[in-house]
Amino acid sequence: MSDQATSGMISAGYMLAKRTLRPDYICSQLMPERILSASECLVDFVPDLWTIDWTRLPDEERAKKARVFGMDAAARRQVSLWVEEGVDKGAFGWPNVFFSTDDAREFVRRFVPGQEDLVLFGLGLPERLSELFIESETPSDETGASGVFEAISRLQPLEDGGRVLGFEILGYDTSGYHSWLCNGLEQDVADELSVRPNADGFVDTYHDAMKAAEFCGRDEVGAEPGFWAPWLVVEYDL
Repeated sequence: MSDQATSGMISAGYMLAKRTLRPDYICSQLMPERILSASECLVDFVPDLWTIDWTRLPDEERAKKARVFGMDAAARRQVSLWVEEGVDKGAFGWPNVFFSTDDAREFVRRFVPGQEDLVLFGLGLPERLSELFIESETPSDETGASGVFEAISRLQPLEDGGRVLGFEILGYDTSGYHSWLCNGLEQDVADELSVRPNADGFVDTYHDAMKAAEFCGRDEVGAEPGFWAPWLVVEYDL
């Protein structure tokens, strides 16, 4: 897939995560050994809630996540300050969304240089779905805007220069993304729709990805409620 595949895609922001070994409940015949996802159920992100001092997370969980990225407690506190400053300046979105690849790369140089399996990737929502997303996901005054909502509201295209991996089937709500993989739906989609992931674990075409998203969003399927859509995944050099 070429950069032309990003045409008509609105940026939902950029994330830093580590590819992870495929869990046992995900079909080994359909998905690669190591997977990438926008769902925190499947991969670890940095920054994320665990880096922020005032979030309600046990110290053991913070320490475990920090070890994944080679951070000690002092480094994590520095990241917490960086995140708070970035959110205040409108340069970073809660809790793990960069608004540019340059900012993400600067974060890597400063806090997590040389981390194995670290991936910088962007998500793109098809332009034809962006208005519907904004209408359905506008936050209340009490909750405030997530980084994903803020990014999409800017109506900026995905940056050029990345490697298009394909579409991930994701349901979004205010807590973040739920992947079709979290629910074992990659097998159901393959059986019902004959839509299968590519070698990177994503769906190649918008047409097939949209069919899969509509399937996953059906009430009778039983996936988490949310805004189910095909989200283009683009990997960028660190």
